[in-house]
Amino acid sequence: MSLSRWRFLQIHHGIIAAVILLASLSPLAVNGEEVSGMNLEEALIPADSVTLTVMYDNFPFSDGCKTSWGYSCLVEIPGTMILFDTGGHGSILMENMEYLDVDPAAIDIIVLSHEHGDHTGGLGGFLESNREVRVYIPEAFGGEIRDLISKHGIEPIDVSQQVEIVPGVRSCGVMGDAIPEQSMSIVTDRGPIVITGCAHPGIAEIVAKAKELVGRSPLLVMGGWHLKGSSRARVEAIIETFDEMGVKYVAPSHCTGENTMAVFEEVYGKRYITAGAGREIKGVDLK
Repeated sequence: MSLSRWRFLQIHHGIIAAVILLASLSPLAVNGEEVSGMNLEEALIPADSVTLTVMYDNFPFSDGCKTSWGYSCLVEIPGTMILFDTGGHGSILMENMEYLDVDPAAIDIIVLSHEHGDHTGGLGGFLESNREVRVYIPEAFGGEIRDLISKHGIEPIDVSQQVEIVPGVRSCGVMGDAIPEQSMSIVTDRGPIVITGCAHPGIAEIVAKAKELVGRSPLLVMGGWHLKGSSRARVEAIIETFDEMGVKYVAPSHCTGENTMAVFEEVYGKRYITAGAGREIKGVDLK
């Protein structure tokens, strides 16, 4: 056999082996596409570089921000700005952005947790100011929101399983049958920061999934937890589960319920962060 023929066969066999190896790796979605596994350590975001700002909430924090039923949180990490949910009204979202000196055109990505209007109602108003964003939605979303996104020249990215949105930021994947919902995890060097819209599938279940995906105890859990009207016994059981999972800080708001929030504040003490429209949380303060 000639040397050139031998080298050709070596290369050919090497390509086949590589294809077989890649096919055997468990999939992880990146930008809506499935890819092979990744090195988590390379994707960690320094917690000190993260800033979270509640852009829309029914609880007040900053006197200059308007409040209304709903939720939206702006996530700033090096090189990327992500808007998680858009609240219930575009006018309120945009006015709060203006007051907080946030340029809508600077936002790169929108992640919508679930299809309820208090989390998607501000989308149309926002897209009037920025049509260059990527929009991640649970695949169960109906035609109305899809049509709204498409009308602005954007093709929505469907989510079912966990998705890496950008390195270090993941959708936890869609959970729940009655109300399919995705939550978001910012994987920092001090543990994931978990943001939920309403946590209809269960806040403890969502946090457990976020921890399982990265193998680290959560640094912070924030957002709406759908616990309004819950008994103290149920809330204390969730707090016990949080403690077992090593949740360090909490910042509940929106549909969590004032009584529930009071119990969390009582137990977490200085590790409880009061949230509300205009609240800024800096990772550098989460020690």
